Amino acid sequence: MKRVLKGFLLLFVSILLVHSLSFSQIEMTFFGQYNVGLSFPDTYTYIFSTEPWADYWEATIGPILEQQNGFGFGARIAFTPVPTIGFEGSFEYIVGGFELSPNIMADLKAGVEGAGYSAYLKTENSGGNILRYYGNVVFNIPSPKGISPYITAGLGITQFKVKKGTGPDIYFDVAPWATLADIQYEDTSALTFNAGGGIKFMFSEIAGLRADARVFYCNPEFNQTLHHRLLGVEIFDDIAGTQSGGLTEVSLNLGFFLKF
Repeated sequence: MKRVLKGFLLLFVSILLVHSLSFSQIEMTFFGQYNVGLSFPDTYTYIFSTEPWADYWEATIGPILEQQNGFGFGARIAFTPVPTIGFEGSFEYIVGGFELSPNIMADLKAGVEGAGYSAYLKTENSGGNILRYYGNVVFNIPSPKGISPYITAGLGITQFKVKKGTGPDIYFDVAPWATLADIQYEDTSALTFNAGGGIKFMFSEIAGLRADARVFYCNPEFNQTLHHRLLGVEIFDDIAGTQSGGLTEVSLNLGFFLKF
């Protein structure tokens, strides 16, 4: 009896394997997207006190980094072993992800101008980019031929590129006789969860259009760095504080896919 059960089980598994292999599909998707920030880290942990500073400059040592909405592009590769379940890996690149708080920047410029030093203030209010790498499980919902709705969830890494040269910064320079200060944000990465859904429209047996929306959530920490020199002497060149907390984004995607 045990041999019969083992034989039946082996046959059943073999049938499932053959069936999955006969169905299995590889899919490549190339898409454009629009990324919308819903929440951004706003908790600031100070490393040093700013009490000796002018009021308008003190405000810049704090949670002044904000997120911009932006366009991007990406690609996915998916393996679907059975009709209802698939696995995919994705890459996304989003342009212009950050800016410095417009209100704080306005106060800073007004204060510096009032002190007669506006010619020495240089600011880069926006810039940077976001890269995401993640893997998902995709659950396909049975539907009429030519239309394929699905839901998906997964996990990955988000890289935030905001350092000087690619992102916002503040540079105040009346050296060598008085002071030089430069505020920047370091690049950072965070583990990211995502979930969403979409629909595929088939043009033919191997090609189609794909639209979906996904929510991303992570908890990054952005280190704010301050470089400060007084009368030609470096008095501070380190992390001024950390801006941290929950970050939630929605990504709207539209792309073209091919099946192999």
